[in-house]
Amino acid sequence: MRYLALAALAVVVSSMACAAPVTIVQDGRPLATIVTAQEPPDQVSRAVAELVSCVEEASGATLAVSSDAPQGAPAIHVGETGYVQSLDIDLGEIHVGETGYVQSLDIDLGEMGTDGYVIQFPADDTIVILGASPSGTEFGVYGFLKRFLGVRWLLPGADGRDVPAAATITIPDEPVRDEPAFMSRLFSGGRGAHNEWARKNGMHGTISFHHNLRVLYDPQVFGESNPEFYPLVDGE
Repeated sequence: MRYLALAALAVVVSSMACAAPVTIVQDGRPLATIVTAQEPPDQVSRAVAELVSCVEEASGATLAVSSDAPQGAPAIHVGETGYVQSLDIDLGEIHVGETGYVQSLDIDLGEMGTDGYVIQFPADDTIVILGASPSGTEFGVYGFLKRFLGVRWLLPGADGRDVPAAATITIPDEPVRDEPAFMSRLFSGGRGAHNEWARKNGMHGTISFHHNLRVLYDPQVFGESNPEFYPLVDGE
């Protein structure tokens, strides 16, 4: 039994030693660069802007955004950069979306829904945020901020965002696989800041249904047999 206990302890210690936390800010000094595609999707651009803003508010460090990773600095790859396809260098990196490196990993998203995403740690100092679609990647970035930086969007507008202070930001090796419980999520009637707040809290309406009964129930088919399906106009 003693040997079994020692063996189990060795496995635990070994697994702990293999963990590879990634520090993206150290004492207010940025240690990462965000890399995007030349023309990233709007969803990814929004997420990158929020990532930069939250990191800056938390630590005072401004992560640079580039379409090509500078040598000697960690990189956050967002979208289809292609830069990392042949890289063989030891840099701390956060890959967001379909970079060449991410494509080479052949990550299996299986039956994951449109807005699902994964956060993985495939190698030392490497983080991958990959969605099943651009909107999935966007929600992956927001999930990253919530899980690892403690960010919350409590109310619409800038005053409703809560970002805990952290001079050093280290991301633990904790793989994530997440997707919404419902295919379509929507707060009806939102405008401007309300929509932005809802989006960061996972709202994404994927089903068009407003004033849609005339499409579901064609008046030419049901007008005579079921007139109660339709509103009255001048009594008819």
